[in-house]
Amino acid sequence: MAINSLDQIKEQLFNFLKAQFNLDDQALERVELNINIDDQKQLFGDLSTNAALILSKTLRQSPLIIAKAIIANFIHPLVAKIEIAGPGFINLYFSPAAYQQILHELNQQKINFFKPDKLDLQHYSLEYVSANPTGPLHFGHGRGAIIGDVLGNILSFQGHQVNREYYINDAGGQMHNLGLSLIARCKQALGQFAEIPENGYKGEYLIEVAQECLAEHGAEALNRPEEFFARYAETKLLYRIRQTLNDYGIQFDTWFSERSLHETGAIDRAIAQLTTNGYTYEAEEALWFKSTQFGDDKDRVIRKSSGELTYAAADIAYMLSKVNRGANHLILVLGQDHHSYAVRLAGLRQALG
Repeated sequence: MAINSLDQIKEQLFNFLKAQFNLDDQALERVELNINIDDQKQLFGDLSTNAALILSKTLRQSPLIIAKAIIANFIHPLVAKIEIAGPGFINLYFSPAAYQQILHELNQQKINFFKPDKLDLQHYSLEYVSANPTGPLHFGHGRGAIIGDVLGNILSFQGHQVNREYYINDAGGQMHNLGLSLIARCKQALGQFAEIPENGYKGEYLIEVAQECLAEHGAEALNRPEEFFARYAETKLLYRIRQTLNDYGIQFDTWFSERSLHETGAIDRAIAQLTTNGYTYEAEEALWFKSTQFGDDKDRVIRKSSGELTYAAADIAYMLSKVNRGANHLILVLGQDHHSYAVRLAGLRQALG
């Protein structure tokens, strides 16, 4: 890919800093050269760098002395003027030739102008939204959808391999309660007395799902097992979720079923690996993850005394699944109420090695 003038200026500035101050690449890691894109900053140059501020600690000199040395010695044909601002920021002004050159490059390179010249391409697993298939999406899910989708577009644009993933929580107690809730709505639709269970789903959207179920299967549907209603409601609600996301312009590469982790034995294998690594223990007839060793406020149950697996158990297997499918970076867009979840996942990542 052709290097553009902005990258050239940055590369030459960094090479100058190394030579002028006898620095290595590590010393320049936090040094930035940014385009001044807002109106106020554009009054003070086209580019700005924090080099003098960042290097002051390494060089044990004041930012002002370093900035003066840079101004006195750095020369580039596309830079007409360099000035110091505030405590040590440096502003660079383009020459008239720079604007002509950049415009020519934009015309020639098109969108490639905005792609990094040198980039270590990676495989990202990007998970976002992942709302339970127990009801419609809400505004908070929309927030996560935008953040995840834009981040995925940026990473893909740069050339990285990105797998956009939606995790379907289609196992566990919430699906059981969803099935019971739909049974109650079907009975109500048939004029029978029925109450939504205490931990059930009382939203009116299940009234519509119940009407669809009865239209397709008739009153005889009530003779079917509870599992039928859980899966019927899941299918209908997941279809609505997909439609909402499609209308929103959000597409996923993978829709991953939590249930598949249970059915394939992936959870048992993941727990075994965590135990082998020494991060589980048994207490109160339950199996626990030592999450406090990784900054969590309490250890987390993996398997309850009843034998029921918790969300944490599936999290372990799901994380391993992402890695086993080739991802070397895992990104999750979480809601504001998931602080402890983020800490727990970070701990599991370390515990799994």
